[in-house]
Amino acid sequence: ICIAVNATQGAFNSVLLISVLWSHALSDGFFIALVYGPVQFAPAWMRDLVVSLAVFMVFSLWQFITAPCIVQYLLLFRKSMSNVLRIGTAYLFTACSMGISIPYFWIFVPYPAIVEHLREIAIRVQHLTTDDSFVVYGIGMREDPSNGNRTAFGLAFYGIAPSYSLTYAVFGFTVLKIVRGLGRVNTEMSVQTMTLQKGFIRMQLIQGFVPLIILTIAFVTFISFIITGANLDNWTLMLPFSQWTLPSVQATVYLKYLIRASSHEHDRNHRILSAIPQSSN
Repeated sequence: ICIAVNATQGAFNSVLLISVLWSHALSDGFFIALVYGPVQFAPAWMRDLVVSLAVFMVFSLWQFITAPCIVQYLLLFRKSMSNVLRIGTAYLFTACSMGISIPYFWIFVPYPAIVEHLREIAIRVQHLTTDDSFVVYGIGMREDPSNGNRTAFGLAFYGIAPSYSLTYAVFGFTVLKIVRGLGRVNTEMSVQTMTLQKGFIRMQLIQGFVPLIILTIAFVTFISFIITGANLDNWTLMLPFSQWTLPSVQATVYLKYLIRASSHEHDRNHRILSAIPQSSN
């Protein structure tokens, strides 16, 4: 169930990325997203909704990684709980983590007063012309009444940092408990089950640390811009690259685990059938 949920989240994120096809620019005190995808031709309210969902789904890249670990922990060490309660408990944490980010859902939708200025910066940074087709979204470094006094500083330190830190703290704690638990002699589980459980936690470690590694480059770039105010211009192309890379990497990890689990199951069934005495004619 957890693999299906996370795979669905990754697929939805990929659809949003295809629809917006955005790149970014950090320049002149603004964090700008340039939308080149087909959603730019949609009505303004729909375009704003899709872009805001795409921004929100960036948070989900790390917010969903804890649920499979929590489910595995509850499955191994809280045997009295029902599967429904295990799933609900695991994704309740994800829901709470995403709830922290909800106030920043619309933060990239600019007020009309600054749209033209964002567009001028985008044209200069990415060497575009006024005839090129794109839509700009963005937020400034400093409070600006013409844009609702919303800032990239607030996004980074109040929208991203709390959920990011909390997610990885819970992830690390849960993984540690599972690894310690599986390291003990457990007579209740078969060798096959232990093998699959250890394979699952290895998959979770990869799933947890791949976003950390890939997104760290993007976050360091973003934080550097906030602290220094430097014009990073097209160096920020690593931001969309990180977003485009993650779904395929995570899907590959899941697929590898499922293939291995399926192979183990096939081998087990084959051994069982081989052990059954064949009746003579």
